[in-house]
Amino acid sequence: DEGAEEEERKRVYDALLGASKVEVLSRQGRVLLQVGALQEASYCFQCANDEILPVADFMMKAMAQGDGGSDEQSKSKLQMLQNQIARLPLVTQAQMQIIC
Repeated sequence: DEGAEEEERKRVYDALLGASKVEVLSRQGRVLLQVGALQEASYCFQCANDEILPVADFMMKAMAQGDGGSDEQSKSKLQMLQNQIARLPLVTQAQMQIIC
């Protein structure tokens, strides 16, 4: 099914793009913290937190689908996405970084 494959490709692309945005926003937030721009850093961390929700949702759905299948290409895509997301900084602790 070519339409379903294209849709899957778009979802993987969107998840990788979202994961990349989280990484960039988190790094930018840390830089802003270092220079004392607390409000700006807080905004960056909030944006990163907003971006990670769809990525996490995609991962949960992908893992649920991946448990039952044996398609090597699907497993490879899922592994690639898991590796990318594993590299993300912990955005959920960003608010604690601002307080400390």
